Amino acid sequence: MAGNRQTNRRGRRRYFLPFSGVDGVDVCYDGARFGAERSGSKTLIALILALPLGAVIVFLIGLTIIGAGVNECYRGMTGKFQKDFRLRELGGTKRHIVGVLGALSFTARAVIFGLIGYFFIMAAIESNPNDAVGLDGALMTLAQSYYGKVLLFIASIGLIAHGVLSLYEAHYRRIC
Repeated sequence: MAGNRQTNRRGRRRYFLPFSGVDGVDVCYDGARFGAERSGSKTLIALILALPLGAVIVFLIGLTIIGAGVNECYRGMTGKFQKDFRLRELGGTKRHIVGVLGALSFTARAVIFGLIGYFFIMAAIESNPNDAVGLDGALMTLAQSYYGKVLLFIASIGLIAHGVLSLYEAHYRRIC
């Protein structure tokens, strides 16, 4: 019976893996947008918006990205990201560092995902593909806001923290 629970838990984890790769969608979108700007053709979002239910599809993409951001924030604030670490090998200081890095990095990613999702939703509502932005557009929006430099600095600290956390994860990740 316990084996079935583990299989089910892994099955659920596999089900949510596509949502954890939402930044891959952002990279694809940026690449499609870059290619479209160079060739003079429509962007990917413009093509989706031209479909019969295109605005609904772009709206759902935006909601999915925001949902991924909420999940990132939840994992960072509750420490759920640590379940894949070999915590016994981490000393007290390293465990505390990993906790702080995780809270910073996952919260920064959540804010950035939230901004990207918001712009996708605005593109769907206004049927304007130019409103949808990727990572670069979200960071540019942070920079141009009232406290832009401060917000951008905080976001960059969070993204740097994510890089350092990835180094810890590479060394202390539980494989099995």
